[in-house]
Amino acid sequence: MRLYHYTAGENLRGIFKEGLTAGDVPTDLKKFKGRIGVWFTTSTSAEGHGLDSGRLDKKRFRIAVDVPVSPLLVRWSEWAPKNVTAFTQIQLEMVTDRDSDYGDWWICFGWVRTEQIDHVVDMATGAVLPDWQHAWPEATSLPGIPIRQREAWHRRMLKEVKRELGRK
Repeated sequence: MRLYHYTAGENLRGIFKEGLTAGDVPTDLKKFKGRIGVWFTTSTSAEGHGLDSGRLDKKRFRIAVDVPVSPLLVRWSEWAPKNVTAFTQIQLEMVTDRDSDYGDWWICFGWVRTEQIDHVVDMATGAVLPDWQHAWPEATSLPGIPIRQREAWHRRMLKEVKRELGRK
């Protein structure tokens, strides 16, 4: 199945090295609970997917992948009502706009290997990047998250979010 993942330039080298291994799928925003999964969409537009927050420009690059249909790949609109609090689902779905729909959202709870990446588009220029792993300066690139370290990454990420929200 052809799906798209949007990301910041800082993540490209890490994704090339490790694949798409981790992301946060909130299940209870009030209790800071979630699952590890990689968000995808069928939309070729980065708008309306809640990518505007944070310090990185997560709308800059569109990664096209071919993900096999499996139990590890779920459509948000079917999975969320059974696995996410109503408050959390409403909050996440509020980011959509008239050109987007949360029905386009998918989550992969598995590992999308680099070989499954078909191409990467620089959304600022519209250009397909044949050498995408070098599209961003190495000095400001972030390391990838090895599949075996994604649980630890998720715990750290949730702790950091909780700490940051406590400062506001």
